[in-house]
Amino acid sequence: MINSSVDGASDFAPHGNPVWREQSDFIIHAAIPDSESPRWEQLWVQRLDENEFRICCIPFFIYDLALGDVVSVRETTQFRFLFDRVLKPSGHTVFRVWLGDSSDDPKGLIHSIANVGGLVERYSDNLFGVDVYGAEQTREMANFLESLERAKALVFETGASYFSRWRL
Repeated sequence: MINSSVDGASDFAPHGNPVWREQSDFIIHAAIPDSESPRWEQLWVQRLDENEFRICCIPFFIYDLALGDVVSVRETTQFRFLFDRVLKPSGHTVFRVWLGDSSDDPKGLIHSIANVGGLVERYSDNLFGVDVYGAEQTREMANFLESLERAKALVFETGASYFSRWRL
């Protein structure tokens, strides 16, 4: 997992500006595996029924979860609505982009990602979630990000544990 500790981090990783904010009407939590802080990601969702929700944000820390996935929740002693599993994958792919200690303004990068067909959601100044839909856009984005990684402009990973964490 990309290290993304943020000064003053709490136990929760919020989404300040979810990409499908207008579709969302609820927030659920997901446990971040193998983490110290934050330990829980707050996921913006659209409630479909009592225990089914559509993900309306780009997950920053949870693997095998993407924008548009339909998920189920379970109740625990800590949370009434805790992410349980994906019921219906959306066909979207998540990339995580880490800029490290770069002081460069990321607006150009965000614009370039959008030109390749990606949606971008920021967690911090240096950590972004990127969403693409379909196999062709996934390959194109992976190639684009890999070229920037070779140029030492960033580090990236996929949000899918069944791929290599660092390569498609």
